Amino acid sequence: MPQALGPDHPHTLTSLSTLARCLDEQEEYEEAVQLYQRMVQGYEGSLGADSDEAMKLKSYCNKRKANRRASLVAFGGVNR
Repeated sequence: MPQALGPDHPHTLTSLSTLARCLDEQEEYEEAVQLYQRMVQGYEGSLGADSDEAMKLKSYCNKRKANRRASLVAFGGVNR
């Protein structure tokens, strides 16, 4: 899809969001965060760095990273 619509097209970013949520639900946090970060870059490129979408995703990524670090500490560094 990125080749046909472009990496920053809203439909491409929506597809990344769906995939990231699926990975999140499967506890594939690192992969999900990478997709969320890619989405941030896309929204920054198409809507600007201060857009609502980019800001929301940045905040969410930071929360996910913090939650992941807390989980690793709580479970002795075990990757779930």
